[in-house]
Amino acid sequence: MLSSAGLVLRKWASNCNELLSSIDSDMRLSTTSLNIGNYDTVKTLGILWHPASDVFYFKITPLSFEGTLTKRTLLSTIAKTFDPLGWLSPITIQYKTIMQKLWKQQLQWDERVPTDIKLEWEQLANDVQLVKDIKIPRFLFVDSDNQFHLFGFSDASEKAYAAAIYCRSVSGTRKINVQLIIAETRVATLKPVSLPRLELCGVLLLVKLMDFTCKALNYPISQAQFYTDSTIVLSWIGSLASRWKTFVANRVAKLQTLSSATQWHHISGSANPADLATRGVYFNFTHFNMVVWSQIFT
Repeated sequence: MLSSAGLVLRKWASNCNELLSSIDSDMRLSTTSLNIGNYDTVKTLGILWHPASDVFYFKITPLSFEGTLTKRTLLSTIAKTFDPLGWLSPITIQYKTIMQKLWKQQLQWDERVPTDIKLEWEQLANDVQLVKDIKIPRFLFVDSDNQFHLFGFSDASEKAYAAAIYCRSVSGTRKINVQLIIAETRVATLKPVSLPRLELCGVLLLVKLMDFTCKALNYPISQAQFYTDSTIVLSWIGSLASRWKTFVANRVAKLQTLSSATQWHHISGSANPADLATRGVYFNFTHFNMVVWSQIFT
């Protein structure tokens, strides 16, 4: 379709030699050859793809730098991190909360940031170095004969609320693959809001994210389930929206439109992966996936 309009796509890359051999060499990405080496990578929208192992990973610009730390330099550094699917949410939520603190203090763009925020930024700079160890498989399935399940998790803290969606694919031979697809975070509003209401905002974010994910995947979903550690929110979802005040009623009505009460389940806070993105702490993702696996996915 694009070529018919004179828009010829170039810089093709693939981990399939058969596919690459059918593409003219001048149309392929210059770094892509028919013999994919262990160290050949392809950069796309700020994320690196390693064709040989078929995984995505990040190369983050170091956050530490010389000179005066100001709101302008902080925002400029933060903008260099591109995380479209929220895989770095435990890191990026800290960016958002730091900027919110600076905004609340009404600092000028070139004014030196307070000492406490400077120390917080320096600690974050150390955590960011661990991002290079995160590897995200591109392929979601086990084989062509899959049952495909989606599991959504939401959580909230006084600082932020978040949603994360995992997929679980099961092959005909019962081989199982589980991985994170997408996550999203929001900082809490400047106006104080109760924790149950923030949890409600989190589950609403989750169902919207699930709706987007299902449409984007365009693949038959065997089931989609939602998890939250808030029993108050679960009671709201299972009752008539009209029973509650406007803030709760409007959100519950939307939730009941996009999901059913039977899809919602309780999960302990210690096993909730969305908790990482609300507290803004670095954690070993592989270890946490095993915790979730033992309690949810088996």
